[in-house]
Amino acid sequence: MSLEGYSEEFLNQMQSDYELYTREEPAGFKRSSDVRKQLHKAEDVKKVAAQVISKLGNFVYQWELCGGFRRGNTMVHDGDLVVWLRYDPSPDTMLSFQHKLTEILKDQSQQGNIKFMDEELRKEEPEEGKEKKKRKRKSKRAAKPKECKLYRFWYNHIPLEINIAKTEQQFEVLKFIRTGTAEFHRNLLIEAQNMGMTIRFSHDDSLDMDLFGLYGAVRSWVTDKKGRRKSSWIINPARLEAWRERDIIEKVLGEYVEPADRETYFS
Repeated sequence: MSLEGYSEEFLNQMQSDYELYTREEPAGFKRSSDVRKQLHKAEDVKKVAAQVISKLGNFVYQWELCGGFRRGNTMVHDGDLVVWLRYDPSPDTMLSFQHKLTEILKDQSQQGNIKFMDEELRKEEPEEGKEKKKRKRKSKRAAKPKECKLYRFWYNHIPLEINIAKTEQQFEVLKFIRTGTAEFHRNLLIEAQNMGMTIRFSHDDSLDMDLFGLYGAVRSWVTDKKGRRKSSWIINPARLEAWRERDIIEKVLGEYVEPADRETYFS
């Protein structure tokens, strides 16, 4: 899809919206350029992911290995897992899940094969250091959804991510987002905004609620403290157009695009 004819302000806003639901390299993780040089057989990544899921047992209601694996690539950089938890707020399943994840990876940690990338799992860090890194990341990206947890680590020398969902709606939107590709998401978002809709998987401070899916939205313009004019999208949470992966794609493009076809769909 060509971006010719779009204003610079529109494209900047597009990038801002796009960054709301794309991954960012966490503090302490290997550099992106280093990780991208390492490729692993998709079948090996699937095997390792299945081992971790198996050890998590009854915590997992449903899971999907996304990213390049789901798009049919034979070689991938990491394992991008989306996990729908059997969640019970009392007792807090997230705390139990975190404890279980730490326990099953303890041997890997002792062998030096694992490196936790989630702040809550990095107990060895001084409090001051953690606060500094939190502030640094916050300045670069939108706040993560309050209901979403992300764990990054190495297991059997393969980098894995576990993206946590507590509901089917979160699971479906996360599955869509984590399958990629970045170019497919970017162009689909442009199409959606041209139709008066936008995609969200984030916490809306003004509404004080998490938004997951494709919503009706109106574009508005605001001026920041430096006098720069920027666009933003005002979302109507009552206008949830779609939240299942298939429905989101079909609503915007008029047809479903299989994961294997998403790399070339807009070419």
